[in-house]
Amino acid sequence: MRTGSVKTALVFEKRIRHICTYNVEGLMPFEVCVYTLSLDNRIETEGKLHIDYIVEIQGTRAGRFKLDISVTESSDAPNFN
Repeated sequence: MRTGSVKTALVFEKRIRHICTYNVEGLMPFEVCVYTLSLDNRIETEGKLHIDYIVEIQGTRAGRFKLDISVTESSDAPNFN
C-alpha cells in the first residue's frame, strides 16, 4: 500500500496478474496490471524482500521493476526503555 499524493495497493503474487488501481492526486484513478515474475519474502526470518515485476497500463508494458528491501537494526534507533 502507498499513501500520500499517490494512493495505490499493488498485489504481488508470483506468476499471477493482478489489476490494481493507481490514484494520483488531481487526476482520475486508473488501472494498472501488475505481473510478478519473482517474489522472495524473507522479511520475518532475514529481514529481506525481493520483488521483480512488470507493470502494464491499458495492455501496454510500462516497465519492469525490481524492488529489494533489507531491514536491519539501527544503532540510531530510539531507546524506549
